[in-house]
Amino acid sequence: MSCKGLHCPGCGDSGGGGGLLALVAVVIIAAIIARPVMHAASAVGHVIAEILHVLLITAETAGIAAAAIGAIALAAYVTGRIRDGRAHRRAVRQAAERDLVADILHRERLAPPVWHATVIQPEQQQITTPTGDRQC
Repeated sequence: MSCKGLHCPGCGDSGGGGGLLALVAVVIIAAIIARPVMHAASAVGHVIAEILHVLLITAETAGIAAAAIGAIALAAYVTGRIRDGRAHRRAVRQAAERDLVADILHRERLAPPVWHATVIQPEQQQITTPTGDRQC
C-alpha cells in the first residue's frame, strides 16, 4: 500500500515524494540556467539598445546633412536668380541706351545739329546817300 498523505508516519513507502523531488530539481536547474540566460538576454538587450542608438545618430546626421545640402542649394539658386536678374536689367538698360543713342543719331541725320544752324543776324539800318542810293 502506498502512502497517500502529506504527513505520513513513515511506513517506508515513498509514494509522492519522487514527483516533488523532480519538481524541485527542475526549479533548481531552471534557476541555474536562468542566470546565464538572463545575463545573455541582458547583453542582447544592451546590444539592441546600442544598435538603435547608432541608428538614431545616423538618422540625425543624415537629416542634418540633407538640411545643410538643401540650404546650400537654395542659397545657390537664389544667388543665381539675383545674378540673372541683375544681368537682365543691365542688358535692358544697355539696349535702351543703344536705342536712345541710335535715335539721337537718326535725328541728327535728319536735321542739322544746333551748332550748324544758320544764325539770324539782327537787321541793319539802311543808310541812304545824298543821291538816294541805298547802301548796306
